[in-house]
Amino acid sequence: MKNKNYLMRGDLNSNRLFFYLTKVEKLQINHVDKIKENLFKVKTFDTTFILKGFKDELTVRMNVAISQHLQQERFFQCVSYYKFVNGNYYIELDNMFWAMTTYIPQRRNVSFTYKRDREAGLMLLKALHDTSKDLSLLKQIVPTERNVENWLIRLRRFEQNGALLIELFGEHTIKDIVSYSKQSLLALQQLPLPEEKQVLLHGDVASHNFLKGKDEQFYIIDFDLASIGHKEWDYVQFTNRILPSIGWDEKKFLQMPILPNLLKSNQLFRVAITFPMDILREGNKFINGQSIYAAHFLSYYAKTWQLRKKFLTNIIKVIK
Repeated sequence: MKNKNYLMRGDLNSNRLFFYLTKVEKLQINHVDKIKENLFKVKTFDTTFILKGFKDELTVRMNVAISQHLQQERFFQCVSYYKFVNGNYYIELDNMFWAMTTYIPQRRNVSFTYKRDREAGLMLLKALHDTSKDLSLLKQIVPTERNVENWLIRLRRFEQNGALLIELFGEHTIKDIVSYSKQSLLALQQLPLPEEKQVLLHGDVASHNFLKGKDEQFYIIDFDLASIGHKEWDYVQFTNRILPSIGWDEKKFLQMPILPNLLKSNQLFRVAITFPMDILREGNKFINGQSIYAAHFLSYYAKTWQLRKKFLTNIIKVIK
């Protein structure tokens, strides 16, 4: 987070935004830190809050609805949204939709390299899923989970870029990744739907969407990719996120709460963790130039592909 006061050097659009906040909302702003694009930490004489810009109205409305639902269910490990003077929870300015949320003072960044952070994040996910008693209102605005369809699209894009990826990372590795992806998707398409009730899925359980506050509590933020579906999908993504951090170590994985039991009892989970969603994601980002870090991640995933296969073979006996 930058220390300089962004108000002293912000671009025109940002100045228009803060002009609105000071003149219309009557906020006495004395300091602004730009965290990243369209995300600011704002200090007034009375409080500190987060100002976030959304590219579409539906996403901000969904985030507000989810926050309100969780608060009503007494799940307080998330942010709350403030109303503007017009009575709404967001404003539209310069083709962006801006919302103000509570600021959570952080103790430190969360990292899945730490066992305590992995376990805390996992238990927080469970608590989130346990709040899903009545989703009737959320279903009006939160979409239904479509992971298999989305993964199929991701795989097709990856295959379309196969020639360049083969040139960079080797024919055997790339073709092997594609083959495993197809096997996994085929198996998923043939599975019956789980009988358990559907829950609110976060949809993006990367470590940066977990916060450890100075109050020693863990929080979960940014429900931009939330959906309604079966809880296994969040756990699949969480597994995919932590495995590189533990070096594909079977013992460390089996020491985790929740996940080993899912591995034994849940066929959807067993099959879905074989799909290399992270490799396809970073491969497509790399080709499209969407991330300056994609080449680094993709190179790492390609180099550790055999390690990943060994882990999957040993722990779930699905990959042949």
